Amino acid sequence: MPALDPHHALLRRQWALECDALERRRQRLLAAAATAALGLRERWPMLEAVWLFGSTTTPPTATQGFRRHSDLDLAVAGLPAEAHIAAMAVVERQVDAALAADGEAGVAIDLVRVEDLEPHWQNRIREQACRLL
Repeated sequence: MPALDPHHALLRRQWALECDALERRRQRLLAAAATAALGLRERWPMLEAVWLFGSTTTPPTATQGFRRHSDLDLAVAGLPAEAHIAAMAVVERQVDAALAADGEAGVAIDLVRVEDLEPHWQNRIREQACRLL
């Protein structure tokens, strides 16, 4: 196998550093999502479950997975419809506090009620997403 030219070697090193930084941020977001799920359960003990889905669930690779601007996608089952906005505020506070502890800025958050999704998406989340509680 021929040696890489210096330009390609530099690009590989830069990508490796970027992947390491992305993975550290992803791990912080995973921990923040777990904390947010517990915050939701404290406020609404009747929740059936909270799942994490989307790019945050997969490590960064050259073609897919977590990226610098990935958002945090959460699905919740058993949350009353009228509590959706309040639940979003709980999640935002929990995640912002967790990231601020590491000196990081916030992240965009999507919080969906499983009951509001089409059956296909409900099944997909229940079967494939990362259950936090």
